[in-house]
Amino acid sequence: MEYVTEQWEMHQLDKEQARQQRQLKNKKQNETEMLYGSSHRTPNKRVRVLAVLCSELPVEPLQEEGEPTILQLEEDLHTQGELRPKQEQERKCENYLWNKIKNCVKFFACHTITATLFPAWKS
Repeated sequence: MEYVTEQWEMHQLDKEQARQQRQLKNKKQNETEMLYGSSHRTPNKRVRVLAVLCSELPVEPLQEEGEPTILQLEEDLHTQGELRPKQEQERKCENYLWNKIKNCVKFFACHTITATLFPAWKS
């Protein structure tokens, strides 16, 4: 009976080791996918994975106080990219309005000059 019990315990230990190895393999595979590559991962998620991996290592952060991080620079560029079309549209509207105002001023100036110089042409 002891032999059967020992064999059963060894079998359970083997199963447990195999389960732990599968978990470790899956964890490494997920981390690798997040870092290098599946198409549905965003750079932000990759940065988070790197942060988690770096937090597990006994390494001090490379960033000094006050310096912007790569993530912050990327977000700034993204924000600028979103604002640029809006700013161009506003500038086009302003130019359009200024041109309308100039044309109106020219029209009224010409009309006024013509009316003063040639009173018979008044409409």
